[in-house]
Amino acid sequence: MSIRRILTTVFLLAAVSAANAQFGFGAATKVDLKLDAQTARPGETVMTALQMSMPEGYHTYWVNPGTGLPTEIEWTLPEGVTAGEIQWPAPEKYEDTVSGGYVYHGDAYLLIPIEIGEGVPPGEIELKGAVSWLECKTSCIPGSGDVAARLTIGSERVASAEASSFDEWKKRIPKKVADLPVKAVWDSGADGEERAIVIEWRSSESLPAPDFYPFASENLKVQPKTESATADGTTILRKTIKKHEGDWPTELRGVLIADAGNPNESKAYETTIVIGEPDSAAVEPGASPAAPEAGLSLPKVLFFAFLGGLILNV
Repeated sequence: MSIRRILTTVFLLAAVSAANAQFGFGAATKVDLKLDAQTARPGETVMTALQMSMPEGYHTYWVNPGTGLPTEIEWTLPEGVTAGEIQWPAPEKYEDTVSGGYVYHGDAYLLIPIEIGEGVPPGEIELKGAVSWLECKTSCIPGSGDVAARLTIGSERVASAEASSFDEWKKRIPKKVADLPVKAVWDSGADGEERAIVIEWRSSESLPAPDFYPFASENLKVQPKTESATADGTTILRKTIKKHEGDWPTELRGVLIADAGNPNESKAYETTIVIGEPDSAAVEPGASPAAPEAGLSLPKVLFFAFLGGLILNV
């Protein structure tokens, strides 16, 4: 973790802790631990879910919070039992007048695989974890709580009563796609520490409200605001990158969202996007946006043509 992020985290926690002490605030989010099996065999993987239940108006944060802190869990597990990383469902994008982030509202299941070692003996075991999170409404409050669930190790696997809920949340985990038809170019040179990027995403599926949610980086921040346009199976997304230190990136890791306005149904794809340099030819003010010989790359052609149409239609 960079010094910048450490200092930001310390400052944020100190500020909200002071507010809690002064006004007597307490965390409103409830946490619970669910299992997709009540009985499992040695050598199997059991999926657990850290259920975050937030009252109306509250939100907690994704793995890349943007502005905030992601939820974390520290496990206490029996010998021979190991926990994997959190599998984060696609979040919602939250924007206000001063900041932006990636969040969850209502109920959220953060899925975590638990591996049962071959040598774990039959009988009942307990899975325990200490959870910490940041929740926000009109102000932000750090929360913490302990969760636990019991699992029987036996000769056959038996699904739990909550197994069907896991199936729904698994659909919201971004699919890892190595050959997703997506690419990007810098839209322009750097303007100080900021630079615009244009992402081209080709898809045969409908993309009602496409967006790109980046994974966190120590060296830069991809601003939440997105300009977009779609036609003939090609979607153009334009975003701004603010660099903290080092060189400009040659790739971006994150999640492409098919319908950012409907996270319960939207398809999401985890991907790494390679960034190319923009065309060297200058854009002539009077050039037709549909003419490739004008020196304008396809991403720029589509974006500015579509954006112009969107502006005229406002």
